[in-house]
Amino acid sequence: IGLALVRRYYLNSSWRAMLLITTVLLNLIDMSFVFCTVFDVVRNQYFYLGETVLVEIPSAANFVVSTFIVVEMAENCNEGLVYGLLTTMHNLGNPVARAIGNQLFSTFSPSLSDASNYIE
Repeated sequence: IGLALVRRYYLNSSWRAMLLITTVLLNLIDMSFVFCTVFDVVRNQYFYLGETVLVEIPSAANFVVSTFIVVEMAENCNEGLVYGLLTTMHNLGNPVARAIGNQLFSTFSPSLSDASNYIE
């Protein structure tokens, strides 16, 4: 959805403003969810995971604009290769990081998902 919105409405807008706005918006959304979770306002795993839904559109806009910049700076006749490599690495980051994180966190003896294991 985010890619289609950028292509339809924001393709001819300033890429600097787009990067600034999407980066600030992503940080504000993330900050509100993290603060509510860390300071025990809402201690629910589904509330924390709901951030992902809200972040997708600004994140896609940020990704498209930043990859357009990199593709424009690529050497002649290498644009497709650069875009393909960049997109592949971007799409592999989250699943690989989550797999590694799940393996690391499973080694902790007190369960991290049990609220009684946290110091209050």
